[in-house]
Amino acid sequence: MPAANWFVESIVGLPVFASQPQSLTNYASSNVTFTVTTYSGTPLSYQWLKNGLPYASGQSVSAAQSISLTLTNILGADTAGYSIVLSNSSGSATSSVANLTVIDPWAFTQPVSLSRTASQSAAMTLGVFGATPFGFQWLQNGTNVIAPAYASTTQVGKQTLSTLSLTNLSGANAGTYQAIATNVWGSVTSSIAMLTIADPYISTNPASQSVRGGANVTLSVLPSALNR
Repeated sequence: MPAANWFVESIVGLPVFASQPQSLTNYASSNVTFTVTTYSGTPLSYQWLKNGLPYASGQSVSAAQSISLTLTNILGADTAGYSIVLSNSSGSATSSVANLTVIDPWAFTQPVSLSRTASQSAAMTLGVFGATPFGFQWLQNGTNVIAPAYASTTQVGKQTLSTLSLTNLSGANAGTYQAIATNVWGSVTSSIAMLTIADPYISTNPASQSVRGGANVTLSVLPSALNR
């Protein structure tokens, strides 16, 4: 048969997934990537979906067998089910849904235990990542609510820091301290830090002396404590 009479029939089937996107759990401010692979060598159009709706990244065309969606600096608002629709001339196929769980907020800096003497100062800090704004509440001994005036909040890049500052310490300030950070997506409670106060304490110790035998000698100490 003459070669001129030959013909090639091309059959393109529905897109087929070789792998599905996988569910993920990540911390706020991190990056995540969902990936699918296909058997098709034909250029595909594809659309990522978030909770079943077209994702803002829009529709694209790819001849690659691996297609990925990367989300950066994720927050609680990114918690959702993600899937992808692949399409070619024969029709379309939708992947399984991969669920993204975002831990928002989470603590990266915990308050540290301290030892002080009466009349000194102390500061403790809780640092968190997550969606702003945050509300902070510091507690002493688990139940005593500390007035917000004793704490300050600062923003450093993606980090939110709450610092508790206590001055002119006395024995009444001794105990355990922890903080609770809250945003629209939830809350996180810090680890417990212990504040130890030496009250009263010796501010001046007795001085060494040299005297003749039979002479009188006076040794003295100066205790310090806050008036109550």
